[in-house]
Amino acid sequence: MKNSFKYFIRRICWVLACLGCAPEGLVANEQRDVVIAAKPHTNKDRRLDYSFELLGIALEATRGPYGDYDLVRSPLPMFRERQYRELHTGNLLNVMISPPKLGWEGKVTRVKFPLQKGVASFRLALVTKKNKDLLENAVVLDDFRQFTIGVNNHWSTTQVLRSHSMNVVVGESYLSLFDMLRVGRFQLFPRGLNEIHREYDDFKQEMPELVIEKHTAMVMYLPSYFYVSPETPQIAERLEVGLRIASRMGAYDKVFDKYFGSVVARAQLDKRRLIFLENGNLSPDMMFEDMPYLLPFFRDLKSR
Repeated sequence: MKNSFKYFIRRICWVLACLGCAPEGLVANEQRDVVIAAKPHTNKDRRLDYSFELLGIALEATRGPYGDYDLVRSPLPMFRERQYRELHTGNLLNVMISPPKLGWEGKVTRVKFPLQKGVASFRLALVTKKNKDLLENAVVLDDFRQFTIGVNNHWSTTQVLRSHSMNVVVGESYLSLFDMLRVGRFQLFPRGLNEIHREYDDFKQEMPELVIEKHTAMVMYLPSYFYVSPETPQIAERLEVGLRIASRMGAYDKVFDKYFGSVVARAQLDKRRLIFLENGNLSPDMMFEDMPYLLPFFRDLKSR
């Protein structure tokens, strides 16, 4: 009975928070939420900076209805599949960011809010200078199949590329893929708009031969969400409430612009040939549910 009452109070807070009128003194959860997010693989790995900052914003936005919290990193870095396994117990990790993967739904809790406005759906390729015009004449998906593409087994994009019979070359780790590109183990290294310009800026000094291919962009709907341990359902609920509050109040747009505000303009997508790939990892209703939070450019793309 006591747990049911507390859950009922949390639901009241959820409704009030979404309406922007949750009483400051109303705390639905007597215990302090401890949110454990993934640790980066190295000091140079900045891929998780954005999601970690969003976690803090969502948690702070819900301090009134949900109470205090601790936001910490996991004690050790983990690849995505290890993160997923750890979510089941919630001991070393209880929240992770990931695109959807087949078989996850119902086993871990997806927070239904697209964290990157669809920006990762556009994939540009890092190449070496000798291959900068490799895709100059590529106009259809079949033109990509003659080239080798660097991937990691843990990535959702790898499943998508394999489902379209792309010629993938697997690297053991994120950083090793840059070395493999440098020595010619593969020709194309597709990266999302949320990643490619930061990575190019980070690696161009030690890899002066590194360039961004300018003729094409792969397009697949690739949202990222927070996934939460089934052992901490109140954290999943709190994050969804917090992200929607942050979106309504402008805090979400502010942090998105901080990390990705210039990437669409810098990519010059209007000057590229867009090559579309279906993402079989998604349920048909995901893009429809996410549409209010996606980039206007991506929403316009839907009508093509």
